[in-house]
Amino acid sequence: MWIRTVPIDPQLEQRDLAGLLHDYLDWLSGSTSVEIDLGSYITVRTRRARVVRVVSEAAAEVAGQPAHRVIFDRIDTTRASVDPHYVPEREELVVLRPGAHRWRPSRAGLRRSLSWPMLVIVGMSAPADRLEAHRVDFESLLAGLLLNAVPPEP
Repeated sequence: MWIRTVPIDPQLEQRDLAGLLHDYLDWLSGSTSVEIDLGSYITVRTRRARVVRVVSEAAAEVAGQPAHRVIFDRIDTTRASVDPHYVPEREELVVLRPGAHRWRPSRAGLRRSLSWPMLVIVGMSAPADRLEAHRVDFESLLAGLLLNAVPPEP
């Protein structure tokens, strides 16, 4: 389980949460490839195709803010085709805007007056056959979010 704040492009600030989440799932559906060159004699290339299968999704409310949640399987198609016991990774993500809060750089070299819109992403991941075992903890984490504090001045 995790919580992250993610700055986003100001052009995406008004985009609907479901659309932003679907863009992320599209990105996850890409393929990964690794190439290792061990000199002129040995080159190893691996390519893993990934597929995202949406199990469920719905609008939600978290910490008084509109949110969108999605449960999906991340499937390694190569492994699934050869391993009869393969269980895909199942993830649940909840994305929301943190009210008036904005993302500000923490590094001293960047101007503190700079700020960007941001998203809060809360997630959990486990093998698909074990995700529900963590449901109570995940819902408690979501219920404990407080986003009503007044953001500090830059």
